[in-house]
Amino acid sequence: MARLPTVGSDIGGWGTVLNDFLDEEHRPDGSHGSAKFYGPKPWVDVESRGVVVGAGQSQATRLANRTSLQTAVNDAAGGVLYARGVIEVEFDAANPRINVSSSMHIIGAGVGWGQTTFKAFPDSAGFSFSLFRIAAGVEVVFANFTLQGPAISADHATLSTYAIEHMGTSGDLKLYSVKITGKVTNGISLGGGTAPGTYLTEIVGCDLEAAYEVLTGSASDAIIGKAVHVRDTTFRNIPDVTTNQYHLVYLNPNIAVWFSHCRFLNTPTNAGYAIHHHGTATLPADYAVYEKCFFGSGLLGAGAIRASNTTISEIIAPTFRNASGGGLAVRLQTAGVLVRGGFFYCAKAFDVIAGAATPVVRIHGAHLECTGSTWIDCKYAGSTWIIRDCTLKTPAGVSVSNAFIASENDDLNLTVEECLLIGGGTETRVGIDVFKGKVVIRRNVFEGAFTNGAQAAIFFAGGTLTSLVIDGNDFSGMTAGRAINANHAAGADSGKIRGKDNIFGTSVPFCNTAGTYHLIEPRTGVNPVTIASAATLQPSLNYEVQHVTGNTTIDNIKFGNSDTQTRMMAGRLTLIMDGTAAFSAAGNIKAKTGAARAVDEVVTVIRDPRTDFWYEEG
Repeated sequence: MARLPTVGSDIGGWGTVLNDFLDEEHRPDGSHGSAKFYGPKPWVDVESRGVVVGAGQSQATRLANRTSLQTAVNDAAGGVLYARGVIEVEFDAANPRINVSSSMHIIGAGVGWGQTTFKAFPDSAGFSFSLFRIAAGVEVVFANFTLQGPAISADHATLSTYAIEHMGTSGDLKLYSVKITGKVTNGISLGGGTAPGTYLTEIVGCDLEAAYEVLTGSASDAIIGKAVHVRDTTFRNIPDVTTNQYHLVYLNPNIAVWFSHCRFLNTPTNAGYAIHHHGTATLPADYAVYEKCFFGSGLLGAGAIRASNTTISEIIAPTFRNASGGGLAVRLQTAGVLVRGGFFYCAKAFDVIAGAATPVVRIHGAHLECTGSTWIDCKYAGSTWIIRDCTLKTPAGVSVSNAFIASENDDLNLTVEECLLIGGGTETRVGIDVFKGKVVIRRNVFEGAFTNGAQAAIFFAGGTLTSLVIDGNDFSGMTAGRAINANHAAGADSGKIRGKDNIFGTSVPFCNTAGTYHLIEPRTGVNPVTIASAATLQPSLNYEVQHVTGNTTIDNIKFGNSDTQTRMMAGRLTLIMDGTAAFSAAGNIKAKTGAARAVDEVVTVIRDPRTDFWYEEG
């Protein structure tokens, strides 16, 4: 057994004894070799088991390396497997994987993934392998190396390869500073059957690339685990592979998910998603958190995040940035979601596809500059949408149709409050398009131009609407379009729009069809500007108390001298007479008397929109 030299002895052999001692843990260049720990946790250097290190090895050496690496893995059971440099491994039909049958740490030299690479061969399509396959119940930590798949120049739809494959039934899997690159089909696969999978998957500071799915659960709706925690990690698909791409991350039921400070790039070119958290009606997926993640170019029709049958998803300060302005950010299917903050630059921010349960969607503090036809597409009976403290702004130079927000086609509950909605440029949008359900729009600010065919910040064209409440909104910053447009046929939809304390500028409410009416009340307060008596008195929409000068007889009271404006209005007007004008019975006023009014007399009239008359109170 090696030992240190003995002081006062080992005369003539002192250096040899010391070198023998140092050789136990050091190479000739001074770096650490195979540390020999005599106990239950061995440290095994792959070179000590015959692995040849270095790029450009022959096929025979690569095949021998596979056998030697398997021996090193077996010997490192319960301890640490250590490697450095480039380790080329070739698989064949008889030996298609490195099997990890015991818990251990697999660690590369240095810090980060730059000093150690496990490179898989052969470079040919149609061959299946797993660089590391972890047995059921085994806990493994990977750190500080690169797993490189084969260098195949063409698409490989028939290839089925894995960098890391965990076979499920408990056991933690942890990756720190690991890079997966090259043309592997699946980067990390969790779970190999219907039994419960890994208890915890933790991925930190990694760079993960694959052709089909980068991080995936079982292909079935099996229970594959308890929790997946990923932070500071980049996910991408291989850019030159197009025929065999799918989701970047696909996770099945019964998993709690947390992604923090991650980047998702080169999202698939077919119907895949950046993240698909997928439960079923009978086996819902668990809670999911996506915190400060970036979703980059290539967000195409399917969407960046899809939540299906999830208990709740929380999306915190995301960035959805598609350089071309296309794609969908979030798609929900029987799933609730809470969004807090974030930036959305894509075609559409949110939509819902059919599902059995009732989702609750809360969007708070987000900034949206989208380019598609409908940015937030609120759908499906019984669903609840709460959009609060958000900014929705038309990107410069964008000309599109439809709406920022739409209560689409089934009875639902929609609340939009304390938001800033900005149209403009070549904008052709409606701000909020209301079809059905119970809708509340309050304390919002509308600015710029809303000038598509409906020409409105808020548009209602009829439907099975239960009610539309419009309270405390500011339309004074609009430069074009109508503030509210009720453009529907006469009938049952009359009277469904009500509201008060709104501020109007040059853009005003509009009710298009004779015989229809709604219930918007003038804003509380006294008009600081007097209005002159005339055959048609034109009070301001912004004040319920008006001073009236002059002595001209008043036949009608109409907002904006317009029937279309007046049909939208209801409630009281208080007229303080600064002159001696009278009210006649020739128009739409039912006054108590036709005599001239006294100076300082207060006249209160109430509009009944059903009869289109103003009735004097008292």
